[in-house]
Amino acid sequence: MNRCTYFNVKTQFENAGDALIIGELLRLAEAHSNLCLNYATTPDGFREMVNSRLLRPKESKQFLNNFSFFASMVHSRLLGKEVHFFLVPGGLNGERSRSQYFKALFAIIILVFWRAIGVKVHQVGISLERIGDRHGKSLALRSRVLNTCAVRDSMSLEYAKKLGIRVTSLIPDLAFSIFDGREIVGDQNRKALCFSFRVDKNGMDREKLLEFCIEIINLNTDGILYFVSQVRRDSEFMKTLANTIFERTGREFIFCDVHEDISHAIDVYSKCKEVHSNRLHVLLLALTAGAVPFSWDTDLDPKIQGILNDIGMDFLSLKMSITRYQSAANDNLNNFQFEGARYYEMLAHSFSRIYGDIEGSSRTTLP
Repeated sequence: MNRCTYFNVKTQFENAGDALIIGELLRLAEAHSNLCLNYATTPDGFREMVNSRLLRPKESKQFLNNFSFFASMVHSRLLGKEVHFFLVPGGLNGERSRSQYFKALFAIIILVFWRAIGVKVHQVGISLERIGDRHGKSLALRSRVLNTCAVRDSMSLEYAKKLGIRVTSLIPDLAFSIFDGREIVGDQNRKALCFSFRVDKNGMDREKLLEFCIEIINLNTDGILYFVSQVRRDSEFMKTLANTIFERTGREFIFCDVHEDISHAIDVYSKCKEVHSNRLHVLLLALTAGAVPFSWDTDLDPKIQGILNDIGMDFLSLKMSITRYQSAANDNLNNFQFEGARYYEMLAHSFSRIYGDIEGSSRTTLP
């Protein structure tokens, strides 16, 4: 194939959700081109998670050296190959220091070089929240250099317009690729509950979170409790939460650290009727496992609210209200279904447009 896709695997290596979206991005790209992956700084466990998502991992060209990786991009262009370079997907937020701002400007200059030699540069599957002034300026400038700048939810799209960021398309979160043509139907025979939380964001009230957990548990008297850490830095809090709830309620529990194993995460969620979390990719993996994914505090994580709105499941956003939980449980869960295939097809269609394999721009909108 005379087309190559390059990706520099550099992200949060202790987060199974990041491995998921990178793996799904590469799996979608793999349908259109040969893969060239830079694992120079990637731990073995994370590399294995990413490779496990690929259809043909042994056919991809994998580098363990930055110079060799980027030199290969130049060489491919000199050979006349069509070269695509994808930036890391995920959430963008916060402010940047002056030094970080100038580093971002230097990175943009490098992207201009890639564009000048004919490399097509893309960033897909991003969300935007609470962007500082310097960060917003650098993102707006970078968006002018990209061939594709695709956000993953409509709230990010509106925010991008306010920041002056050029967005070429709105596509589903890359994690929806894992549905791969499957429809999801809830299993009413499940009894277990699962909890998985981050508490590293300002404004998170740990005591309120604990009390809401206990309220939910008291309404579900049957079934075992699972406490899951899908990101390593969540583990300490989740262990403390599990032990505190055991002391308060006497309910038996199982703690699972799944940050190095996507399959283990799905296996745990497939045993549960409900998964409660404030992490996006815990919720989406739970959904693919047939569990009902309840989001707790979307004010602290707007991208979750944006995605739930876009897929027509706002009722899953509890906002830590027991009334909203009871209403959702009574009205929506007896026949819980999700048309996962629909969103997989939207992603596949979007990538076909990005690579020019079908006519038209890469612009896609969610229903």
